[in-house]
Amino acid sequence: MHNTTDLIKFIIDESLKKGADIAEVIQSSSQSLSVSTRLAKRENVKNAESQAIGLRVIIDGKQSLVATNDFNKDSLHNLISKAILMAKSVPEDPYIDIANTPVPKSELLDLQLYDDTLMDLSTLTDLAKQTEEEALNVNGITNSNGAKATYGINSFIISNSIHNEIYSYITSLNSISVSIVAGTGTDMQTDYYYSMARFAGDLESPHSIGTKAANLALKKLFPKKIITNNIPVVFAPRVASSILSDFIKSINGYTIAKGASFLKDKLHTPIFSSAINITDDPWRTKGIYSTPFDDECVKNPSLNLVQDGILTNWLLDLSSAKKLGLQSNGRAQRSFSSVPMPGSTNVFFHPGISSPQDLISNIKYGFYVTDLFSTDLNLVTGDYSRGAAGFAIENGVITYPVNEVTIASNLLSMFKTLSLANDLEFRYGIDSPTLLIPSMMVGGV
Repeated sequence: MHNTTDLIKFIIDESLKKGADIAEVIQSSSQSLSVSTRLAKRENVKNAESQAIGLRVIIDGKQSLVATNDFNKDSLHNLISKAILMAKSVPEDPYIDIANTPVPKSELLDLQLYDDTLMDLSTLTDLAKQTEEEALNVNGITNSNGAKATYGINSFIISNSIHNEIYSYITSLNSISVSIVAGTGTDMQTDYYYSMARFAGDLESPHSIGTKAANLALKKLFPKKIITNNIPVVFAPRVASSILSDFIKSINGYTIAKGASFLKDKLHTPIFSSAINITDDPWRTKGIYSTPFDDECVKNPSLNLVQDGILTNWLLDLSSAKKLGLQSNGRAQRSFSSVPMPGSTNVFFHPGISSPQDLISNIKYGFYVTDLFSTDLNLVTGDYSRGAAGFAIENGVITYPVNEVTIASNLLSMFKTLSLANDLEFRYGIDSPTLLIPSMMVGGV
């Protein structure tokens, strides 16, 4: 039974025959190839393929989930029987839900998520070697932690006994990365840079990736300490996105339903300045986290999370929406081995109007963050503390590197006072321009 449609139909039909009220099947498959190089030599090659089936059955308001990578008919019969037995033995969950009317297939968009360009072993090896070579050619670079090039394909297929339709999509993802070392002796600094894209042709060049990583490492040489004080903190785009990630965690419908977020009572109230807008856009062409539908086959349109500073939406799947007395907004995410949970897709701060330099120009003394480390985040209170490194800001200019810094504040206070520059780029899937918090406790010396 190698035909996907026949396989899924068989599992659903047999589940219903054995007593399931509703049966839902996910088939997931992936293949990937990655090559790691260091100092012009290939160090590691990983070639992986996987395929699995997940079965969710619902009986009298109770559900179970089982998974297998054995598609033998006898094994599937055993899997179905196991799922039925498990569902009958667990407590009832009044918030189990399933889409009665999935998004019409006629409304599904071609988001250009799959590139059929084959990235073979030779191509990936050359890309990794070239990227590292470009970095090592920069004056002042003394060593390399290695470079890596990867290529992967994933497919997602889902169907259930309510609508009996097969919904599917396939994605590709390519990446090149390098980590490089600058300096010698007691002052050696490392940094990295990477490019990631659905289509191989959209990757940055080895020259761009390598030289950017090298220059980032060189700028870190001879770090100093920063003075402990409440001062302005500016987050570079690659770390500013972490503030957005913390916001996403705090509006997850599952967390809100548990009352475990400091934003639980803030829906439809201003939590940012009126200049701030945040959007979750699953339908971005070639987007890193784009999907044509959510993992419950619910329509997932672009969603304004914050509009003119006002929190306008939670991230909701069917179950969390039911708990909150709301409607799903198509943010269900799951794998073949997990039940649906709410999540986000391509989330971004809308850019401000000031350049990064304008944002910094009025800061007499501050901290420009380029790296973040350990996290101490309390989602219930919003209390925030992280290890950091970056550069001092003096009289509106980014100056010497600093390390061994701790930054602390409260997320709600940070949200209310932050401002944004105009340098937004869609690189990570969760994206922010340069971001300024006018006052944070910065711990140094």
